[in-house]
Amino acid sequence: DWRAFSIYQLITDRFADGDPRNNELFDGGFDVRDMTFRHGGDFVGLTQKLHYIK
Repeated sequence: DWRAFSIYQLITDRFADGDPRNNELFDGGFDVRDMTFRHGGDFVGLTQKLHYIK
């Protein structure tokens, strides 16, 4: 029965920034209301947080 399982959907960019070296520089500042703003999450951050997902 599928109702006994958890389903995760991760938005990688919003999840965890594991390698800040690959972030784009942005001079305009951070605006949490701007849904197009890049938060910097990446697959390195995702792999570092697998313990959280489990």
